[in-house]
Amino acid sequence: LLEEIKPELGLPEDRALIHVLRSDAFFLRNDDAGAETEINAALALNADVAEVHLSHSTLLSRQGKQDQAEAELDRALTLAPDHYQALYRKAEMRRQQADPENPIGFYSKAIEIDGKSPPARIARALAYIALDKDELASMDAETILEINPDHTVAKYVRALLMARKKQYD
Repeated sequence: LLEEIKPELGLPEDRALIHVLRSDAFFLRNDDAGAETEINAALALNADVAEVHLSHSTLLSRQGKQDQAEAELDRALTLAPDHYQALYRKAEMRRQQADPENPIGFYSKAIEIDGKSPPARIARALAYIALDKDELASMDAETILEINPDHTVAKYVRALLMARKKQYD
């Protein structure tokens, strides 16, 4: 498949994104060197595309360079402040820094952009639980269950909240 995705076949304005797609394919193959080559090519073509910086952030994170990865996310968000995936990843990076208060704003903004996407709601609910804000966590879990009554993780969050209240019905 990688041989079929050739940047030179795309329009000039799309070539950087084609390199990003190729880098994603290399990530899936656990080939960080191939991904890095593609990301560098994308950056050389057009450094003003949020997706390029998002992929670069992924690479840097995989290399253990968390500060640089977060800086790339900041660049992506400067270029596209409402980029759902960049906001979600920024929140996740903040969550990994063991500060449950810090990621909530990023999760909330991602939810404003795509209110039906479960990952940000689940993550925000778990951050609220860590802060003992169970009512807010419950609202996120119930919203997901309204959209998808079979959502396993939302059911787990609901059960966790019920257990915290000692409601075992």
